[in-house]
Amino acid sequence: MKYFLIVSVLFCALPMGVCAQEKQVLMTVDGQSVYASEFKRVYNKNLDLVADNGQEGIDSYMQLFKNYKLKLAAAHELGLEERADLKKELEGYKNQLAENLMMDSPVTDELVQEAYSHMINEVKASHIMVAVSANSRPADTLNAYKKIKEIRQKLVNGADFEKLARAESEDPSVATNGGDLGWFSAFKMVYPFEKAAYSTPVGEISAIVRSDFGYHVLKTTAKRKSRGEVEAAHIMLALNKKEGVNDQERRIWEIYQKLQQGESFDILARKYSEDTKTAKRGGVLDPFAAGGLSSPVFEEEAFALENPGDISKPFKSAVGWHIVKLIAKHPIDSLENLRPLIEDKIKSDSRSRLLEKALDQKLQKELHPWENDTILAQIGKEFALAQRKKDQSPLLIVQGDTVTVAKFANFLANDRWFAPIQKTDTVALKSGYNRFKATVLRNYYKEHLAETNEEYAQITKEYREGILLFALMEEKIWNPAKEDSVGLSQFFEKHREDYIRPEKYEVLVVNSNDLASAKEARKLLKKGSSNQAIKDGLNQNGEVHVFFTKAMVTQDDTLLPKDYRVKKGVSKIYKSAKEYAVIDLKNVVAAQNMNLDDVRGQVIGDYQRDLEDKWLKELQKEHSLEVNKTVFESLKKELSR
Repeated sequence: MKYFLIVSVLFCALPMGVCAQEKQVLMTVDGQSVYASEFKRVYNKNLDLVADNGQEGIDSYMQLFKNYKLKLAAAHELGLEERADLKKELEGYKNQLAENLMMDSPVTDELVQEAYSHMINEVKASHIMVAVSANSRPADTLNAYKKIKEIRQKLVNGADFEKLARAESEDPSVATNGGDLGWFSAFKMVYPFEKAAYSTPVGEISAIVRSDFGYHVLKTTAKRKSRGEVEAAHIMLALNKKEGVNDQERRIWEIYQKLQQGESFDILARKYSEDTKTAKRGGVLDPFAAGGLSSPVFEEEAFALENPGDISKPFKSAVGWHIVKLIAKHPIDSLENLRPLIEDKIKSDSRSRLLEKALDQKLQKELHPWENDTILAQIGKEFALAQRKKDQSPLLIVQGDTVTVAKFANFLANDRWFAPIQKTDTVALKSGYNRFKATVLRNYYKEHLAETNEEYAQITKEYREGILLFALMEEKIWNPAKEDSVGLSQFFEKHREDYIRPEKYEVLVVNSNDLASAKEARKLLKKGSSNQAIKDGLNQNGEVHVFFTKAMVTQDDTLLPKDYRVKKGVSKIYKSAKEYAVIDLKNVVAAQNMNLDDVRGQVIGDYQRDLEDKWLKELQKEHSLEVNKTVFESLKKELSR
């Protein structure tokens, strides 16, 4: 997906009124027509690129579209569509897209209902596994089955599950978890395993379950309603800070005390939280469910809060000290709203095998291939793989396309599920043939998909254009900008005034929510009292009246008052809506002209944009592009409504 620069890969069904636009020529590029319908389609899919200013925004987008078409003309002129790597990239994408569309048959309501039931409930289970791969010899598979059967019988007879798991399970994680997999819900485990865990009553042993990893027996140990998702904010102080002014444990408890005194969580998070990703939005995290974070202790603290606005006491995780504020709890959404998401998950989950089976049946019915019964009868007895690799006899005929026995033999030779030792095994041979036939039918469907599916044809066209533009920009702009050291240096020197490191200040900021404490702190700072002495004198009886922060900042840092006047020493008292602040400016680091190596990445980006602007002017001279103004004005009126 990295290749999409302007285009979008998603299309909605076009209304009837578009039919006329399909015939309206919006512009010509080197004599080739570009239709109004294409502009409208990509415009509607990229509205976020267009300023919300009516027809002026459409004019701006039109310029982007013209540049896009000029670049495509240049790519075709260079013959980039014949590059082997680009052909391979396109074929890979087309194949994946076709796979998705093939699986776009209606998903059975039974699977959707079952998955939703598992989403609104969580299950806790332990398991014992005997490993055996899908392509193991029948004898090995049978031995594995006998072993798991014996293990299950011991469990049914009362054996301790954890002890038996540690002794017999071949799951590598058993050494640390004793077979206990913890809580999970839908789509967290392979489908047969998930289904067994939910269907087995609490405290009982499941039937034997087969997965790609081997045979399993499970014990369901608990079930509960899903806790849904929690939306929370946090203030975090990292563990990797040295003792001193910013001693983290003491500091987090001081912040907690400020919260207890009624100060704003949002403001304190923005000022003091060291989680840089969330501090700028008041500490707000993305919603998460059980198992959604890498910190169980954080999850438990967040889910333990009951009411919006509740705040936890400070607690320690593997990365730092935290205070969590509950914003909201979100139960699992309705089945109606979640159905599209569930259907997508089913297609990518091991449940998809049920869909694949339905697809194979559908293609068999629609394409109705002819099969060589004589050869199929031989497969039922013995199939001499080496001798058949050159056999050109027809094995299948699909809509007039002949598939030979040799292709089947070569398929088996490269099939990861077909071990050499199985070459005379009737079950394995028939299974191999069924996989081969399914592959043949799917390939036929994919190869002819553009003839019957307009959406597929449009998407692959845009992807092809996307990879052409990516390759073109690499060749003409991006790589030259990185490799042309002389040109880059000249560009930097010409624009040196744009690359200046701003003035920085080493400060001690004292915040207080009452004027009297701020005045006293300022007086003591001017006398030269130590930070600790000031804190010990003013923060008493469990109340935090002054809060110290030592930092290196720029003028626009949120720690500084917006109207702060830079001057060395202890400042006047600044008042904001919520608190008072005193700044002790220790040192000023002057603004500096930066060297090229300091800002190379930024300069390369600017140089690339400069090269692209000049190149586009050359393309405008080299290629003929004419816009039908009447059609464009009509489009503008329609799109600006």
